[in-house]
Amino acid sequence: MKLIKPEIKITTTACTQIKIPRVLTPQIAELIGIHFGDGCIHVKKRKSYTVTYTINVKENKLIEDITLWFQQLFNIELKSFVKDNGLHLYTCSKMLCYFLHENFGAPLGKKDFLSIPQIIKEKDIYLKAFLRGLHRTDGCVFIKRDKKYRYPIVKITTKCYNFSIQIQEALILFGFRATINKKVDQRSCIGYDVILHGTKQYQKWISEISNRKIICGDAGIRISEQ
Repeated sequence: MKLIKPEIKITTTACTQIKIPRVLTPQIAELIGIHFGDGCIHVKKRKSYTVTYTINVKENKLIEDITLWFQQLFNIELKSFVKDNGLHLYTCSKMLCYFLHENFGAPLGKKDFLSIPQIIKEKDIYLKAFLRGLHRTDGCVFIKRDKKYRYPIVKITTKCYNFSIQIQEALILFGFRATINKKVDQRSCIGYDVILHGTKQYQKWISEISNRKIICGDAGIRISEQ
């Protein structure tokens, strides 16, 4: 799938040239999923354009992947700082902001309305990579205990109802039994959880989409990336 290079004017005198991918790959699709989760585009009044990612400092593999992929895909060395247990990765580039916006619909500002990009829905391999990236940022896997039994839960959380429907539909397309739970705080809706229940659904998720396995032992529960 071909990607477009935005036709924009760069008004600043000092402008660092970046590399623009011309073809969609699973790696790019996963990065877009990550961006829809923990990424954001900031456009300030003075027309400065910044792409940022806020990651938990303990997510070493995720931080490593984002940093490496920006180097490989865009020839960009991300800058960073730590605040409130979050690592903030960022770069200033109008070209990059519009590349993400025009090819994938990444909002220029608040992510109040999200939609799975049409170009990513064209092939299963891209859609699965997108879901994998989204889950790495806005998802989790945990064990639910119910009286005698315990079983794994796979969850992706979003504030956008229409986006949650699209995620559910994508998972159903791949044969999952996905449900949506509304998250309510003091009678006000604060988001939606797209959920896969049970061992078979979890195993299907691991084998077809993710490589993050949940391990249960005497020391507790941890996530392993294969």
